[in-house]
Amino acid sequence: MITLKEYFELIEYKINEGSRYVRDCYGSDAYMISEWNGINGAGGFSFNCVFDTKNQTVYEVEVCDYTNNRAYRMINPDFKSAHDDEAKIRGEYTNQAWDDVYFVNLESTDDFIQKALAIRAGEDYDPREMHD
Repeated sequence: MITLKEYFELIEYKINEGSRYVRDCYGSDAYMISEWNGINGAGGFSFNCVFDTKNQTVYEVEVCDYTNNRAYRMINPDFKSAHDDEAKIRGEYTNQAWDDVYFVNLESTDDFIQKALAIRAGEDYDPREMHD
């Protein structure tokens, strides 16, 4: 799983928003920080990270590519069941990013980082899930 330090480096330490995480699956100390470049279409991207403010555990990270209508996510495997269980209770789709775009859940930290770097730079990348 990606670390908080790796996430900060990916977003170049730029944070636009932050708030307490609205779901309960990660506990009361879960907080979400985001970076969005302000563009919803071509050239647009956003990054989100949910982490624990007490022990710095990263629960999930997302990168959204608005140019290609793709979204990638990593959920910490130790907390995936709690995430999915709460989504079911709330009647939410666990993989819907926005409208008709669904998250590709990645398992490889390296794959997430490579996709995130390419999306941020506006470069082409392999949209398929890569494994270590």
